[in-house]
Amino acid sequence: TSLTFKMPKNLSNEELESQIEIKMYNEAMLDPNKNYTIDYIKYDMGEEYLVEGIALSKDDFDKEFGFYEKKIEAIDLLFPTFLSYQILYNKELDRDKNDLFIFIGDNDSFGAIYKNGEYIGHRTIDSLSTISKKLAIEISKLKEYLSSKGLNKENYSLEEIDIFDSLQDIFLRNIEKLIYSINHKRSFFGLTGIDRVIVDFDGKEIDGLKDFFIPNGYEDIEIEKLKCCSRDDEKARVFLFCEYAYEIVNSAKNLQKINLTFLERKKPLYEYKAIRYIAILLLTILIAFGVYGYFIYKSNLLDKKIAQKNSELKKLKSLLSKYAKEFQKLKNENEKIASEIKSLEHQEFIFDTTLKMIPILESQKPQREKFINDVVLVLAKYRLNTQYIRQKDSKEMDVLIISKTNQRDKIAKFINDILKKGYLEAKTDEIVYEDGIYKSSIRIKR
Repeated sequence: TSLTFKMPKNLSNEELESQIEIKMYNEAMLDPNKNYTIDYIKYDMGEEYLVEGIALSKDDFDKEFGFYEKKIEAIDLLFPTFLSYQILYNKELDRDKNDLFIFIGDNDSFGAIYKNGEYIGHRTIDSLSTISKKLAIEISKLKEYLSSKGLNKENYSLEEIDIFDSLQDIFLRNIEKLIYSINHKRSFFGLTGIDRVIVDFDGKEIDGLKDFFIPNGYEDIEIEKLKCCSRDDEKARVFLFCEYAYEIVNSAKNLQKINLTFLERKKPLYEYKAIRYIAILLLTILIAFGVYGYFIYKSNLLDKKIAQKNSELKKLKSLLSKYAKEFQKLKNENEKIASEIKSLEHQEFIFDTTLKMIPILESQKPQREKFINDVVLVLAKYRLNTQYIRQKDSKEMDVLIISKTNQRDKIAKFINDILKKGYLEAKTDEIVYEDGIYKSSIRIKR
């Protein structure tokens, strides 16, 4: 499932990802009861981003790749095939042309639009299995017609003219879809048209395909078949995927990338936040015990010193009359030492209190994460768009809901669901209409 939309540029990366996820659920009609992986490509359009979001459900992933979960550790990269054509611009193709890649496969067919070597959009068309059902012929026979006779009427016998007419109608509609998508991209990317068509069909050409572009003003368009790594047969596509995956793994920064895998490789332990927090906590406890031991040591030294002074005091008592002034001096020193002891005991209390607060601070983080997750799930449930979600602390959050229509009933349901989850307060003072947009600020407390 894919969807193209615009997003403001003033969002942080976390806010942008959150808003894209909400947008995909609301406008791409994703099932809130299913698990999806969502990734996106963004284009800088000046004051805003143009975003193409793509979602893959766990059910579809398991249907295609679940078999491998018991055989391999991970699938590091799972990408839409239309992105792999980027690799051709490193060697085979010039970047100064606008290209349309037409892939024709058994269960999936599409047209991918590239401008100056960069992917800017795609459109699905009829696959071979769909066409074979319409023509009531086997896929193998359909491939034979397209590769040997193509879409040239002169290549078909009188008995086969009905098949040609049906193929002509189907390809005419599919090419019209692609031309419409090309024209749609003009306003976003300044696309002037298409200079070249590259056919990705098991290393074969389709005779007569150019005739379908001529009525749309492309009399001089170039038509050629897919070539990759000096291969122009059915294996060129395999080389294409391998080259693209290799460049992505080797951190090619100039390549557009979307990764939809559910079977990610497990990270090393030191990369998990929980392990980091545990290590920090243990280090803090170790330091605290070291400080505590140091104060115990200092306290013992002071105790010994006090005992020594008391012993001296007993001796001096017998000489009280003679050494009255010296005794007073020692007494004052004793009071000073007692004050230092009290100060050290106070510092010891502060460190002890700090140790007790560490587990409390750590326990608040899951509460904050649950807070934001509860709100995002209910927003997705009612397909409500937000301008921002601001979490002041673990007990209070502000959510600004925006819409082109007054969604008072959905807002009421949203508030009701939040309260059902056990939150103390969820309310909005009013719904404001401003610059063609309805806005409603909702405060949530737990």
